[in-house]
Amino acid sequence: LAEWAEPDGQDRVLGEWRALPARNTLVAQSTGTKSLGTLLASGTPGRVARAACVTAEQLGMSGVGALLAAAAGQAQHDGETRARALATLERIGATGEAVAVARTVDADAPLPLRRAARDVLARAEPAAAVPILASLARDASADMAERRGAIETLASLDGPAANGAIEALVSALADGTVVPTALRLDVLEAGVTRGQQAAQGHLATSPFDGCTEGGNQKAGERLFREHPAAQCMRCHGYGGTGGQAGPTLDGIGKRRDRAYLLRALTEPGADIAEGFAQVTVTKKDGSILAGIIKSESTDELVLIDANSQEVRVPKNEITNRETGGSAMPPMGSLLTRREIRDLVEFLSLTK
Repeated sequence: LAEWAEPDGQDRVLGEWRALPARNTLVAQSTGTKSLGTLLASGTPGRVARAACVTAEQLGMSGVGALLAAAAGQAQHDGETRARALATLERIGATGEAVAVARTVDADAPLPLRRAARDVLARAEPAAAVPILASLARDASADMAERRGAIETLASLDGPAANGAIEALVSALADGTVVPTALRLDVLEAGVTRGQQAAQGHLATSPFDGCTEGGNQKAGERLFREHPAAQCMRCHGYGGTGGQAGPTLDGIGKRRDRAYLLRALTEPGADIAEGFAQVTVTKKDGSILAGIIKSESTDELVLIDANSQEVRVPKNEITNRETGGSAMPPMGSLLTRREIRDLVEFLSLTK
């Protein structure tokens, strides 16, 4: 329903391309508005209720502010659903209602809702919000996710006060008691977002500072299993599945510290695990094969290629053989800094 006006042309059953013309949004708006109350009711699963919020936003539904406000205040909904309802309320232009709901959110509310409320109030009243956010970002007793959210909200605000607060945090990077390792990347990227030269210069010389702590373990596991460019499991085994071209990573967090894991991701050739150096052989017919050595006898060399397939090469056909570095590409060219931080978090906890 959310995609009604500009439907995706891919058939969801067969995967074939069946392009559809643009359609009248008013039809979907009318249907969606009538159903929204039911979809946001307290007994509705969170994923369904959040999808309903997305639909309301994408279709630009009007006159649904009261329904969204009620969903945001509904204690039976999980924190993410309530936060999404509040964010949607603001995005459809009902700013006054969103601010009114945000002001009712107290310190005992779920973290996602508190963060959404803080963002709404900061955009509505930035001058009053900046000192509160700056104080929260520095508060060592506060939840780390709250502090991270405060930094991200500061980075999203315009004006000299927000710039000054971010600049002060960047300047405090040398003092780990003010900016712990888990927040260093957040502070640096906030400074880059605001065009601050100190942060830009810092990341130019130390591009992965702050990537050893503060990541999201679940997000890191998704990256490891599913990222289309990194394709970690194509080469590495984990949990009984995956490839053989790289070391199996079960329990790697028990054997290696976070600094090693970050270096292995960003500089894979710096410290190659024993038995996993890349070998390149040239055959008499001019063809070139590469992989890691699985076994070697007097007559035959057996390699594991990048697709985790065995390649058997008779030694009498080899004219040249070279041992090089790692076959793994530096992840800094494939992943964002935050994705690398998430991956380090996941790997460090595989114990």
